[in-house]
Amino acid sequence: MAINLSKGQKINLAKSDGNALSAIRLGLGWDPIKTRGFFGFTKEKAVDLDASVIFYSGNQAVDIVFYGKLNDPANSVFHHGDNLTGQGDGDDEIIDVNLAAVPAQVTSLALVITSYSQDRFDNIENAFVRVEDVSTRSEIARFIVSDKGSHTGLLVAVLSRGPQGWEFKASGAPLLGAARTPRDVIQSVATML
Repeated sequence: MAINLSKGQKINLAKSDGNALSAIRLGLGWDPIKTRGFFGFTKEKAVDLDASVIFYSGNQAVDIVFYGKLNDPANSVFHHGDNLTGQGDGDDEIIDVNLAAVPAQVTSLALVITSYSQDRFDNIENAFVRVEDVSTRSEIARFIVSDKGSHTGLLVAVLSRGPQGWEFKASGAPLLGAARTPRDVIQSVATML
């Protein structure tokens, strides 16, 4: 059964048998912005959110996987492609993470969302991030993105390498300033690790 995470909550990424997870899937979903048009008709405006993973060694960014670079050299993180609208049910963008293959110098993986279309989070509805065990296809945790505001970037969660394995911490921290691409938030995220 999946855990509904709240801001700041941590979970250890271990299977029910106590063994560490070796591969997880991060799914991001959201809906287009609905507005009322003439004569009461509802119109939908496409929203281009982007899920990205920034690799850190300490607080120094060493790599990034996003819509413009779909995997890292070690093939530890793979982005399935860009969704430009948010239309449809379920995951709009998917990133697979092979935790066992993450290079040894990487201490943290930051999952960020940026708004390429520059839509603010106070207008975006039904955004969520979920974590799935790839081997069993079962959802481990779900984080509802509920923080509304004028920001266009969000630090969703941080995967940190520790002595007991990888730990997932839901953040939900707004990233201030222009956050159109993940490169725009590298320094902001580094201060939050």
